[in-house]
Order: sequence, then C-alpha cells, then structure tokens
Amino acid sequence: MRAGSAMRGFERLLVPLDLASFSSHVFDVAVSLARRSGGGLEAFHVVAPEQALLQSRAHQLEALQRCVEPAQTQGIPVDTAVAEGDVAETIVAEAGNWRADLVVIGARAYRTTSGWHLGSVTQRVIRESPCPVLAVPRPAEGFQAGSALPFEKILCPVDFSEPSRRALDYALDLARGTSARLTLLHVLEWFPEEAGDAPLYVPEYHLDLGEDARQRLRGVLPEEMLLRGGHEELVATGVPYRAILEVWRQRGADVIVLGIHGRRALDRVLSGATAAHVLREASCPVLAVSPH
Repeated sequence: MRAGSAMRGFERLLVPLDLASFSSHVFDVAVSLARRSGGGLEAFHVVAPEQALLQSRAHQLEALQRCVEPAQTQGIPVDTAVAEGDVAETIVAEAGNWRADLVVIGARAYRTTSGWHLGSVTQRVIRESPCPVLAVPRPAEGFQAGSALPFEKILCPVDFSEPSRRALDYALDLARGTSARLTLLHVLEWFPEEAGDAPLYVPEYHLDLGEDARQRLRGVLPEEMLLRGGHEELVATGVPYRAILEVWRQRGADVIVLGIHGRRALDRVLSGATAAHVLREASCPVLAVSPH
C-alpha cells in the first residue's frame, strides 16, 4: 500500500518557548515551516507555579512579543499566550485546545553518570501530545540561521508498522515542493547470539532479506516520488537506534522523521527504546509521530 499524496501541511503550529537559551532558534525553525505551509503560529509560554510570583504575566507577554516581532513584520500570523501550570501538561492541553497540527519544542539532552537523558518536559509532550512533535535541539556551533531550512536532507526510518507509515506521510510532506533528498531506512535487527536460528548460509540469507526490504521500501513510496527521484532506500543491519544514528551522521540529515510505538515507548530508556536514543543523541531536529 503506497503512502497517500494529499498535502499534510502544518497550518497551526504551537511553539512552546521558555524565553531562555535557544528559544529564538526553535522559533526560527517553526517560522520557516509556517512560511512554507502558509500557516500560523502560537508562541506559548508556561510559567510553573513556583515561578509565578517572580515575574508578572504582563512581563512574560512582553518578552514573548519581543521574540515574535521579527516574524510578524514579515507577515507571518503569530499569536502569543502565557499560561500558568505544570509545563508539560499545560502544553499538551493547549495543543488540543488550539487544534495544533504540530508542536515545535526545544529539546535538551544532558549527561549524567548513567548516560544521556532527554529533558522531562520534552519527553512528556512527545508522549502525550495529540499531534506530531518536532523536537529541536540546540544548534551546533557555527550554525547559520536558516542554513538548513527548509530541510534539505530528510531521514525516515521505516519498519513497515503503522506508526512508521504515518511518519513516512509527514516525511513526504516535508519533501514535497522542494529539492529535499529523502532517505528511507529499514534496519534488520540481527545479533550474533541469534545466528543459531538462521539458515545455514547466513550471507545469502542476509542478501535475500536486504533485497526484500529494499523492494518493500520502494513499495511504500508514492508514484510522484518515484518519478521525481531524489530519494534512496537503505537497508542496515544491527541495533536500530545505532543504525539510524550512523546513517544520520553519514548522510548529514537535517531532520529525522520517526514513528513512535505507543504512549510508553519513550519510557523504556533502560531497555534501549529506539525513539528515546535517537531523540537524545541526534543533534538535528527529530519529528516524532505518535500513533494517536
């Protein structure tokens, strides 16, 4: 079954901003997407209850307005709003109430003695949001604003499940009407300890599986993409998140579009959830598409 060709434009983008750190970069990414889709934005700031007494709502709105003014002067429709409450819960509620098509949020990865972790607010928003979430990390040193926008190299892992097919729809939408190169990746999970269960001629077996996966990848592409070109189908072997990150590095992808398997997929950090690893370790935006 081929992915549909209908335009899935992001017409209503909710952009939670903490008014610190790299908020301006997160907002620039959202503005670029809105400019392409012809949509509008809501810049949204949430004040946690313990911070509400430190600064007035009027002060927060003023700071938010300064952040969005450059986009407004360019004719981009931008609303602003400030709310008080649990940050992640309030963002998720606003995404539903405002009927957002996409949440664009900053993603901070931090290292502890047990490894890399993704900020709890971002994790909860991705897990609970009623729409896809674009997690935008801090830009790399030397990054030039707008240098990779719209996205020029898109990586979309596909495991042929329903979540990954939904993610592919969004990857196709990002590629439509642009010269972006789309890379589809399927990872054959293969571990040495499982070799005893495989047929005797393992190399030939791998070749057969790889060729079958490539044919299936071509089968999920719409005719328009096959005719246009500018895409590639890759098959890798090993641990999925490691393979995804390796291809991301090799191809220099500007964005990874990833299907999320279930509401608790991001909680399985200790068991090595693919999405959790990719979100923590990739230094490019990751578009997370959940089943709901």
